[in-house]
Amino acid sequence: MDGDKKADKLTFAPLMLGKQLRLVNPSGDIGVLTLWTSKDQVLRDLQATRADSPNGAAARIAVIGNFYGGGIAELLCNLQYNPQIRFLFAIGNNLNPSSVETLQKILSNGVRYHDGGQAETLVVNGCETPLPFIENLDVSGEYRWPDFLHIDRVSMDETYKALHAAVETAPRGNAAGARRMKRREARLPCKVGAAQLRTSSTEVMHCVVAKGCAEAWEHLVAKTLQFGEEIDTVHGPRLELRNVHFSISAPHEGQLADFEEYGFDQESTSAYVDSAFSGAVPRSTDYSYGNRLNGFFCRNGVEASKLDVICEKLRKNKTTRAAFLSLWDSRRDTFSDVDGDINARSTPCFVSINFIAEDGCLDCFTLFRTQDLLSAWTPNTFLTVALAEHVARSCRLRLRMLNGTVYALRLDPRNDRMRYLDVIRKRTKPYFTFDRLRRKFDFREDPLGYFVLDRDMEKKEVIASYYFRGAPKKTYRARTASRLHKQIVRDNCLSSVDHAMWLGRAIETEFQKLHCSSAAVETSGENLHDEARADAPPGPSRK
Repeated sequence: MDGDKKADKLTFAPLMLGKQLRLVNPSGDIGVLTLWTSKDQVLRDLQATRADSPNGAAARIAVIGNFYGGGIAELLCNLQYNPQIRFLFAIGNNLNPSSVETLQKILSNGVRYHDGGQAETLVVNGCETPLPFIENLDVSGEYRWPDFLHIDRVSMDETYKALHAAVETAPRGNAAGARRMKRREARLPCKVGAAQLRTSSTEVMHCVVAKGCAEAWEHLVAKTLQFGEEIDTVHGPRLELRNVHFSISAPHEGQLADFEEYGFDQESTSAYVDSAFSGAVPRSTDYSYGNRLNGFFCRNGVEASKLDVICEKLRKNKTTRAAFLSLWDSRRDTFSDVDGDINARSTPCFVSINFIAEDGCLDCFTLFRTQDLLSAWTPNTFLTVALAEHVARSCRLRLRMLNGTVYALRLDPRNDRMRYLDVIRKRTKPYFTFDRLRRKFDFREDPLGYFVLDRDMEKKEVIASYYFRGAPKKTYRARTASRLHKQIVRDNCLSSVDHAMWLGRAIETEFQKLHCSSAAVETSGENLHDEARADAPPGPSRK
């Protein structure tokens, strides 16, 4: 009884991500996860339905928050800091089923620390599922995790009815058994500190050119770790890389398997990609990419699929530059957060997509205002690949290249995928690219082309022939390395630092060989002249 009284005195106090949570009744003993559904919409709906019931949802729910799958460590820290939370209910649109299943295993089986050889890790009991490492987490069993229930119904009306029923039937008091009643301050270690940062990215454009999606992602991670600026957000500390551009020369949906080794779930990502072709928007969700692409905007007053319109444009005119889709609604999205936090609507990170056809091929260009590199970049990239392949098939074209621009690319240094950092660094060598089929490194070529060097002994010049996509484009020649350097730089024929350094060394070597050959020819000529003079008859002597 003393433990129960002590627990009753505790009120909900967030240890992490407090600005992302919505307090209902801080003295309540129930937490609600709205998954991918808007937490503000759920809060308004709950307050509007049966709110006067003394034992209803409004009286017992302490806090409401989203759960996209990436904040599982913060959720566990908040739960142990608030041991009075005895029940956790999940409702809403579930776009990441594997994360909900992992959470259910944690709360049912518990967790433990495991010595993984190089470093200690956190795993789920029984299934050995790895988790983000958390310091000072109670794994002794003295703390009992809250009972978990995932309420999955066809409609949100039925979901709310089931939630009210679950709240009203949930036992009060500490009937579930022994529970640790003291707050536990677990913490997430920050694996990347400011001392490791090289420079800010505010005035620099960052470009990545890669053959496949996984290779592009690895190089974006490496660049963000090196040049990202450390900032504080409502979600916690982040490394932010601004003005980012990437080009993937051979994108296709089959490359999703390359991300399994980094902990990405193919099933969840595929379900997310499929949702882009559905015009429906789930209730209590502010928007969906599928709705913005297929049903949000109207054509002649009638909802229409913008993808179908784009395909129609390209079929009629392969050279059109108007095959452009905007997912951003300026009238709605621009004013989404001016009425206060409680009424704020979430807005799409995916801003626009553009298609350009050329020589029977299709190039795709995307624009994102912001992206989370370790969780959102991968599913969003494969979503755009699926859209591009759909347009290409409809127009009898071949998808050639995917180009993306991200204004602010963010990385959470506490994310569990940071444990793959050593693998990523090994695969992002400046001179090589990693072949995933042969598991070997190949030399990385400059996407802007290459040079073939030669020497003209008669004119005493070095010749640099420039090739792009295997075809000769221009020939440079000069008698000094500095003049040749100025000609090449003026035409901007290089895109990588390693190529520029190699070309500079190669040009200098060619000039050294040219001078040595010229000196050898002159020396050889002098020797032949001396031999001829020695064979000649003696002339008159000179004093």
